[in-house]
Amino acid sequence: MNTRVISQYAGEDPHYQRIGHLLSADHGYDQLRVLCAFVTIGGLLTIADPLRGFLDRGGRLDWIIGIDDVTTQEALQYLYDLAEEYPDQVDIRIFSAASSQHIFHPKVYWLLGEGKYTVIVGSANLTVGGLLSNFETSLEIEVPITDETSLVKQFEQLWIQYSTPLQPLEPGNLVDLRSHEGLDLISSLAHEQSQAPKQSQDRSHPLSEHGKGNEIRKRIAEKHREALKGRVSGIASTRDSTMDDSGVDESGVDLPKTLTIGMRNSICTVVRLAQVQKDGLLFHNERLVARAERDCCGE
Repeated sequence: MNTRVISQYAGEDPHYQRIGHLLSADHGYDQLRVLCAFVTIGGLLTIADPLRGFLDRGGRLDWIIGIDDVTTQEALQYLYDLAEEYPDQVDIRIFSAASSQHIFHPKVYWLLGEGKYTVIVGSANLTVGGLLSNFETSLEIEVPITDETSLVKQFEQLWIQYSTPLQPLEPGNLVDLRSHEGLDLISSLAHEQSQAPKQSQDRSHPLSEHGKGNEIRKRIAEKHREALKGRVSGIASTRDSTMDDSGVDESGVDLPKTLTIGMRNSICTVVRLAQVQKDGLLFHNERLVARAERDCCGE
């Protein structure tokens, strides 16, 4: 097993360069899997040439991406067009829990080939910042695919978790970008991003329209309670005015009963304040990303 630290420090060793290098014909990979939270058109353009070269040689893309907060309509449209151009090689799916309280946030890249298995896992999103201008760090791990180590099995299980997806989520949490629902998402993001910044809210998703977001939040809360059993002396069994019917605070915080009511309320107040400020902070970051995209891509 070979490992390498990718230290994107002040522009040195940028992720886009390393990913592009691994996609070249010299390395012999034929599949690129991706789990990535945020995707922008500027980020995609940094790897556009090696990506197209990879597809032209018959390579396959299997991507699951998030639409929570930063992902742009232009990025989805670019990926949609790529899937239309290479229909048998490109599978792009959109993942969401239909809740701003449980966002999709991984950054994992798999490169698979004959007898080869390489994973890059770290902090880098598919944005200009994530692939070039931010301070980011990832670990690149190369394992012979014939080596049935526990690490390979764990990474395969990770992919299965999201590509299925496993409970507490359901198949509806994944949307094929080329489906009618995928096209609706592209349209809704275009409309949303043309509006002035507004109070933080869940982004459009087919499950949101059917009220599934609340149901999934409750399932996740139950998972949290199960995970905490034996590690904390019980979960809150009494509710005060801040608790909803699922036993989870309105802010999305599942709190142990060992905290006093006063402490619980203080923590929840901080979380609510953070949520109120969240949209403004994200808008500021999006403006910086847009400026970086213009600088990088001449837009």
